[in-house]
Amino acid sequence: MLALAETSSVACQSDLASLPSPRRSSDIETQALAKLLKLSTIPVPSCRMVAVFLGEELDGNRFEPGCMVTRLMSQCLEGFVHESGGEVVYTTDYEAGGEGKEVTPKYRVVATEAGTFRHLDDGFVFIQLPDQRVAVEFRLTHFGGGELERLIQVYMAGESQLFFRRWSAYTRQHHYLKGRAAFADGEPIIHSRRYTWDDVVLPERVRAMLRTHIETFLAHTPQLRAVGMKGRRGLILSGPPGTGKTLVGKVLADTLGVTFLWVLPRHVRSQAQVVEILNAGRFLSPAVILFEDLDLFGEDRDTSRSYVLGELMNQLDGVSENDGLVAIATTNRLEVVERALRNRPGRFDRVIELGLPNLNARRRLLQRLLTGAEESELTQLATATDGYSPAQLEEVVNTMHLLAAESGEKINGNGVLRITPDLVERTVGEIGGQRKPRIGFGLK
Repeated sequence: MLALAETSSVACQSDLASLPSPRRSSDIETQALAKLLKLSTIPVPSCRMVAVFLGEELDGNRFEPGCMVTRLMSQCLEGFVHESGGEVVYTTDYEAGGEGKEVTPKYRVVATEAGTFRHLDDGFVFIQLPDQRVAVEFRLTHFGGGELERLIQVYMAGESQLFFRRWSAYTRQHHYLKGRAAFADGEPIIHSRRYTWDDVVLPERVRAMLRTHIETFLAHTPQLRAVGMKGRRGLILSGPPGTGKTLVGKVLADTLGVTFLWVLPRHVRSQAQVVEILNAGRFLSPAVILFEDLDLFGEDRDTSRSYVLGELMNQLDGVSENDGLVAIATTNRLEVVERALRNRPGRFDRVIELGLPNLNARRRLLQRLLTGAEESELTQLATATDGYSPAQLEEVVNTMHLLAAESGEKINGNGVLRITPDLVERTVGEIGGQRKPRIGFGLK
């Protein structure tokens, strides 16, 4: 048995000696083969695809710029890639859990007056740049309280921080909200018509003050900052309901030419939402942030323990810089607003009162609402509506038209309402006790 074994051993050695020597792989080839085998064992399909695309297994850098900013960066990614001389190779997504399977990525389409734009909510974007490859992951997740969180993960062999900064800078210049108005959740505001200062009946002193502290400030921020003035401004618009506060907001949104964020009370239910809004404003600056009904979430600390209030004060005048930001708040109840907000330059620098219109202002507003009316008719109606707000005057005109239509005798041949003493008396009498600030008047 031993001899047979030895013979067999000699024969095998002889056969091997007659075969050509195997080609010795280079170190680079060996490393590449080993890397490919390693990548093929990565269990999660999305991670495996990223690793294969980049040629190695890499940990991505995670960025959390906030929900709105993430959406804007997603919308601008393809444009940024093209400007950088690259192209988007592939987009995809995977079902969560287990091995997962490839699915269509989730896009959201946003409509503005300038057209439609889309951004990726969940999925992967594979990018080929002239000198490198990049994989970008967008992920929409939920965290405490049901709030949404959007994350960006950048995978690349180079410096992802630099890539992200360049992409952010491109987004600041090309996002779909640039120069437009949107709610605090990023939904564009589309008005049925464009509002101007001609739509607002205000005392000239009040109009001039508004334009100085907002338009002039935004137009000259660099020069003002150079002489030591802070690069941000804050105003509170106070007054009874229906005096034009919301209308002023519409005018500013349509005329300033900067990004305008409209914040409703439902947008500021948590500290995280306050941080998100101010971070978005800083990213989009120059920008205006309008806080509607400040008294609903900025109530005095003596009567409220609102963490939202504390976060708002910190964000308005804390560690973070707010250069290029104008914060405006509206309120019907200035007396209940936290004193450290309303009496604290650096947060809100000035309170501007929008009071009830005087006789001359009421007459001018009625003249606009009742085209073709006689001067004597307008004077009579303006006199009869002493103490009425602009919103209530608009309701007076609406009621007059309804009563005239009902009688069938009060519209002349040119379609102009004939204002008779009887019609004025009936209208004012009908409104009468309904003329309470909160009833039937949504405008501020």
